[in-house]
Amino acid sequence: MRMGEQHESLTSEYTSWLSSLKRQIVSARQKFAVSLNARVIELYWQIGSQIVEKERNANWGSGLIDRLSRDLTHEFPDMKGF
Repeated sequence: MRMGEQHESLTSEYTSWLSSLKRQIVSARQKFAVSLNARVIELYWQIGSQIVEKERNANWGSGLIDRLSRDLTHEFPDMKGF
């Protein structure tokens, strides 16, 4: 094998390996995003369930939701939707 052929083989092998690494990274990131989304949905469901229970036991006009919204927004300013 001549010097140029060896370099081409190494380049081809490297390119193939790099492509494989990129696929692995993309796959891992996708799996992480799906897992994270599932956990966030589960969290929101739990929070919603707890809010419904608290509302059942709260007095009408107690302002529970408004207060909860302010408190959570203050504690987690980077999150939206409270």
